[in-house]
Amino acid sequence: MLQAWRIVINTAGIKCWCFALSRKSKGAIEALIEVTRGDCAVTNFVSRFGESTVVDRLKIGADFTVHRITSDRSIEDLIGEMRRVSIDVTKVGKNTLWAKARSCSSCRLLSQMDTVIMSSKSLNGGRIQYRILIPSEAKLRQISHALEEADLSPKLLEIFFESEENLTEREMEIVKKAFTLGYFDTDRKISMTELAEKIGIRTPTLSDILRRAMRKIIRYYLENKSR
Repeated sequence: MLQAWRIVINTAGIKCWCFALSRKSKGAIEALIEVTRGDCAVTNFVSRFGESTVVDRLKIGADFTVHRITSDRSIEDLIGEMRRVSIDVTKVGKNTLWAKARSCSSCRLLSQMDTVIMSSKSLNGGRIQYRILIPSEAKLRQISHALEEADLSPKLLEIFFESEENLTEREMEIVKKAFTLGYFDTDRKISMTELAEKIGIRTPTLSDILRRAMRKIIRYYLENKSR
């Protein structure tokens, strides 16, 4: 199971928000989890350059993940070296690279679960933190069990329950579909019309559902950001 089911302040000053298993939540849940793995070729490569080079993830998939590498070093120097561990490398701006590489064990597992990966952050020692959106406590338990079974040493660092305006199952389903198909990507992979066709609803209907869902998500984020 995920560790730290009680509110804890550890020696590093990380606040751990945890919940009682008896608590009932009808809405979506946002959680910050940390796992440890050593099979991310991009992160392992970038870690050699210390804090001056940072890696995060733009698109996480079961087979491949697009990483964004930002560095104070010369990007031109990094391009050639990054190609050793990546399938495709693209220079984006003065200090940034996008590198497509095979997904590590944790990215691969989470991308196949019923969850939306909102963001990720690489830490030292092979650790990585994911902020995820899940529809229920039951799904969180499933994710916990899967991560534990994969020997990824999962820890739950933060958890927030939506208490007022909950995403409906339909809204959660459509937001997850839109995210998976790249609708929210910087370089949008699918238009709203195309997404509506895949889901099987009219474009104006999809627009209304996404607007309502995003309003709830943004409101929830703003209300809980200061915690």
